[in-house]
Amino acid sequence: MAQEELDALLVRVADQARAVNIPISRHICPHVRLNRRARTRFGCCIRRGGTHTIELSAQLVREGGQEAVARVLGWKYDLGLLEAEEPEMAEEF
Repeated sequence: MAQEELDALLVRVADQARAVNIPISRHICPHVRLNRRARTRFGCCIRRGGTHTIELSAQLVREGGQEAVARVLGWKYDLGLLEAEEPEMAEEF
């Protein structure tokens, strides 16, 4: 997956979150950073000086593809469209 595709997916996911009134910072770096050393996490958000940077595991991007990246960014990937996942309800005892 090319850097441009990752950046476009980040923008798309953030726009969809805002569309369903999920608060998303306006201070997110528009470029996804790849971490080539990460082995135990798929991704993280790093805040420095009021700006947030989204970092993803290079291994996830290389081996998982667009669906995996979309899921790590917090959204369900289905039939080429990103949709908000429905929250799971706890069963009552």
